[in-house]
Amino acid sequence: MSARKLATVLATLVLGAGLGCGGHDEPEEAPPDFDTQGGISMLLDTKPEDLAAICDKLETRFEEFGIRGAIVEQEGDSQVAVRLPGFEGLAAARRLVRRGFMAWMLVDEGLLRDPAYAQDKLLELYERVVRGLPDSGPDPERPDCVVGYKDEVGDLVNYAVFDRAVAEEDLIPPGTILRIYTHEDPTGKKIREALLLRSSEETPYIIGPDDLERESCVVRTGAHDEPLVAFEIGTNEGKRRFKEATTAYSAESDKKIPVPETRSSRGWRLAILVDGEVISAPSIRQPLPSGGVIQGINTFAEAEVLALQLRTGPLPTGVRVVECRLVPPAAKRDLEVAP
Repeated sequence: MSARKLATVLATLVLGAGLGCGGHDEPEEAPPDFDTQGGISMLLDTKPEDLAAICDKLETRFEEFGIRGAIVEQEGDSQVAVRLPGFEGLAAARRLVRRGFMAWMLVDEGLLRDPAYAQDKLLELYERVVRGLPDSGPDPERPDCVVGYKDEVGDLVNYAVFDRAVAEEDLIPPGTILRIYTHEDPTGKKIREALLLRSSEETPYIIGPDDLERESCVVRTGAHDEPLVAFEIGTNEGKRRFKEATTAYSAESDKKIPVPETRSSRGWRLAILVDGEVISAPSIRQPLPSGGVIQGINTFAEAEVLALQLRTGPLPTGVRVVECRLVPPAAKRDLEVAP
């Protein structure tokens, strides 16, 4: 909780006490105490000029997610300390601090059927480039600023750096980017698939976060009780691009593809990315004028975080998780150190 919000809470409590009897309102419950209750402690690294905006945005996310008493503070010139009292969802906490930049891109199904871009070649290229990247280094847009390329467990978090490294290899066509999509086939078998997505400087994606009607982004339940996130496009330009793409590459168009063994639709796929990572790639069955649903989400908890990120908008820049740990309550800590 920021100092400003804490001062407001304290002022409310003092005024309420000064009014004395005559009121029947319940006293406002004090926020949870991290030192007593424990919870999740995180340390994030980001660009110095974005610290204040990131702190404000994270406070909003935690509050809307229902985490009371969240503490978000600047540490040093480029770090943010986060403490979530009484909260134990490590996976949810990690997702809540992601930038949350969503984009919809077309999967180039034509290229993926070219032997020059066979799966084994693309997967090997991806692994080789990721292995060659250091954990951190200069920001491509700000060479004087050091940013994270990988998180503390070695997973890729900076796709801008990755895309530049792949382009230097000159092994995929200009105007495309390489991504890995991990999903399950109809039999439940996990598949790790390389995708080539259409993206250029002029048209990096079909629609992005600024095109969304943010309040429309809510969790729904699908026909098979699976979690979905519904969205509507709010800008006229976004609606135009979305309708044109889904019309030109749907299963009803003349660009339909041979029926794949693992898919029921002949439409091209529309990849949905969060912070550069593909989370879903549904086939375009028919033209979509102004919205749809995001599928392929594992749990309703993940869907809630995703919908929240869409409603609140992305952080101004990404953050690198330097530390994320669960701190036990004080009583348990005392027991552990007792003789």
